[in-house]
Amino acid sequence: MKADINGTTIEYEIRGNGDPLLLIHGFPLSRKIWEPQLSGLSDQYMVIAPNLRGYGESPLPFSDYKMDTYSDDLVALLDSLKIEKAIVGGMSMGGYILFNMIDRYPKRVKAAIFMVTTSDADSEEGKKRRQMLADLVLTKGTKPVADAFKEILFAPDTKTEHPELVESIYEQMLTTSPEGIINGLFAMRDRKEYTSRLFQFKLPSLIICARLDQTIPREKSLDMLSKMPNATLYSIPDAGHMVGMEQPEKVNQEIRNFISNLQ
Repeated sequence: MKADINGTTIEYEIRGNGDPLLLIHGFPLSRKIWEPQLSGLSDQYMVIAPNLRGYGESPLPFSDYKMDTYSDDLVALLDSLKIEKAIVGGMSMGGYILFNMIDRYPKRVKAAIFMVTTSDADSEEGKKRRQMLADLVLTKGTKPVADAFKEILFAPDTKTEHPELVESIYEQMLTTSPEGIINGLFAMRDRKEYTSRLFQFKLPSLIICARLDQTIPREKSLDMLSKMPNATLYSIPDAGHMVGMEQPEKVNQEIRNFISNLQ
């Protein structure tokens, strides 16, 4: 399905009925990472999985390198679906966008699911890495980014036991537009820091982390838990950064438990 909003077209998938659950994918991926949640949770919830502008089938009409723009698009998508308030989950970069949504559109988020993400801003070293990757994309296309992320997104056992899953994500990254990747890199580079303000984020929140995550250390999730007034933590020992695909049954059940406790 498609929604024409904010000067672009946001492509999305929606399945099921019930409480709306909006899921925001990470970098440099697409809504396809949420297939286990679309199929596994739509019996009970209205699961909405959009492609951010510049990812999947959603075009990038212009670059502005802002988390605000992604957040604005998602709120406009909720408007187009006549959804006043949703439970929102964000994976990795999707979590950065979720923090932005809660900060700027607090009345639109009923509860939050932060999956393998952090409330920190980029360090100076991190910003330099973003710039380096962007320069590589400009000169060599998407393959260097796909190659780099392929090595760190999965737990070691996943690589050996489910190589087809790793390959599917690799192909997904290869097909992401260079413009979309660069826009995402600079938006992440320039994003706000929320760690010092976590005490203000009082809505019900579920933090999901993975012990074998090579991208976002588990300690980041523990730090968020210690500072957020109404948060719970679910740590999965046998998964990496792609936890929602590596351990979908565990993730889906924890999301069900979390949402059921909101009633």
